Amino acid sequence: ILGLAGAYRIPYELYLGKGMDLEVHGEYESAVECFIKAHDQWPGDYQGGYHAGYCLTELKEYEQGLLYTDSALKNHPNLDNLLYNKGVILEKLGKLQEAVDVYGQVLQLNPVYPHGWNNLGYLHAKLGKFEASKNAFMKAVELDSLNPELNRNLGIVLMKLGEVDLAISSYKQGLRAARCLIFDRST
Repeated sequence: ILGLAGAYRIPYELYLGKGMDLEVHGEYESAVECFIKAHDQWPGDYQGGYHAGYCLTELKEYEQGLLYTDSALKNHPNLDNLLYNKGVILEKLGKLQEAVDVYGQVLQLNPVYPHGWNNLGYLHAKLGKFEASKNAFMKAVELDSLNPELNRNLGIVLMKLGEVDLAISSYKQGLRAARCLIFDRST
């Protein structure tokens, strides 16, 4: 293994595995180093770029995170999780309409992704497009009715639109879901 001086490199899989272990434990700076090494060894695979982009986003290094995410997307343009991360990064950079467009791509690839619908609804609301926001949040709740956050977000937009009874109903559904989550965790 050590026969060629300086020529032996730790395999891609080891960098990736170590990076994932660090990422799970919130050690994003160290994880990024591993993921960048993995990406540099095998730039055609998406995982190094995907995880480097995610960790850099967690470190609020959005421009750098976008570079790695875009690098991974070059060879894998139809991976919904990569596109989702790109949408998150664009949102953090204040490029809201670009993020809306990317979430639209995510949802074309995976129309049953409630977090994609949730983020799309949030951006529409931020852009003042409350009907579009309502529709996105309703789709998110339809897909994951036991998620309190989705019900709350729908309720907020319904209140903005003056649909008070529906907003109250959504809030109540969110509270029921939250109680179920609390009960499930205590058993």
